[in-house]
Amino acid sequence: MNTIVVGIIGILVAIALPVFLGQRAKAADARAQANVREAATAINVFFTENGGAPDDATAPTCTPPDPVAGVTNITAETCLSRSGFNGSTPKVDLTAIGTADSAAWCVTTLSNGGNSAVWYQNQAVGEPKGVANAAALPAGCSDPA
Repeated sequence: MNTIVVGIIGILVAIALPVFLGQRAKAADARAQANVREAATAINVFFTENGGAPDDATAPTCTPPDPVAGVTNITAETCLSRSGFNGSTPKVDLTAIGTADSAAWCVTTLSNGGNSAVWYQNQAVGEPKGVANAAALPAGCSDPA
């Protein structure tokens, strides 16, 4: 009798454990996708409101840059907080260049346990995309590690 009960419990655990672990990976991916999507929206707002890419993210004022400025890595806690993004966990890396008409930007983050190691979205891709590692990111995207 006891072996039958233990056997049934073992079967139930064998079925439930992979489902539970799969849900954790899906949740990590969903969190990364949401972080990327929110930051991408904020960077679009910044370009539209300011006419250009953010300047040095460590600058407390975060004024719009000269349109011919080089690529600048920015942090969410500085430049984009006024555009509706207040940071995330895991952190999101943003790379931006250009003016509102010629915007070139990329948002990247780690999944931390998801099915895709790194998630990104750029001006050419309208939704978050997952890749196996940072080496698979498109040109113009920074490694979020």
